[in-house]
Amino acid sequence: MASTVSTLQKRVRGILIGLVVQFILGMAVNLFGQPPQEGMQEPIYSRILFIAHSLLGLLLLIGAIVIFVLAKKTKEEMVAKLSLYGMLSIILAFGGGIAVAALGESNFSELASFVMAIGFILAFIFYGKLFASVKK
Repeated sequence: MASTVSTLQKRVRGILIGLVVQFILGMAVNLFGQPPQEGMQEPIYSRILFIAHSLLGLLLLIGAIVIFVLAKKTKEEMVAKLSLYGMLSIILAFGGGIAVAALGESNFSELASFVMAIGFILAFIFYGKLFASVKK
């Protein structure tokens, strides 16, 4: 049990750091590049930023699933709920990100970007509370 809690705390710290890096990458993509679109030539740094942002999003999703599984093993209801809400928030942000990439330049893309931002904020709140509630 103690090693599960210790592992969980390390994973939650990692996902919080990952969320901060993801936010910075997302701002860089928004400021300096756009999602790749057919027939459009982007600078290489734009593609690199977009790919890094996308891959980190996938890693965060996998990490959220791992944290949820670990949290269920602790048998603590609040820890399990916070990890579930954090995972659902990352799924929301990930879905918003896929929609932004798929929709290109449109009003719906801006709405999807808003959904992605809400998912990020919720994930950061839930994982922050989870980190504070998991004791060594």
